[in-house]
Amino acid sequence: GYYLPRATPEQARALRDNAAKALLKDEAGTLKAINSLQGGFLQDDLYVFVVDLNTGRYVAHGTNLRLINTDFSKIKDPEGKPVGEPMLALIAKQDDGEYEYRWKNPVTGKVENKHAYLRKTGHFMVAVGYYSP
Repeated sequence: GYYLPRATPEQARALRDNAAKALLKDEAGTLKAINSLQGGFLQDDLYVFVVDLNTGRYVAHGTNLRLINTDFSKIKDPEGKPVGEPMLALIAKQDDGEYEYRWKNPVTGKVENKHAYLRKTGHFMVAVGYYSP
């Protein structure tokens, strides 16, 4: 039988850490790689998204390029619950964090529970989340 791959919390943290390291080494190249929807920053149901903390806008997104340059603080889940604002508040207080919300899984196409790992990297917030069935 065929099953949809489900990433683990460890895989999500590792991808976030790799993206943060890459961003520090080559900011423009890393943002371009994430936005190319490949380059190692998209793995099954895991993807990286990056928000510029100076502007509060998405600068990279691993599955939805329409979000680029949109105001992250205004992002809400499919039920209308704020997602961007609480994440920005969390990362303003600390360099690492976790946030749980509901979001559309790009693999299943369904709205599912998502657990995101956040990291402040320079003037960016780098995030990767895994979906729990």
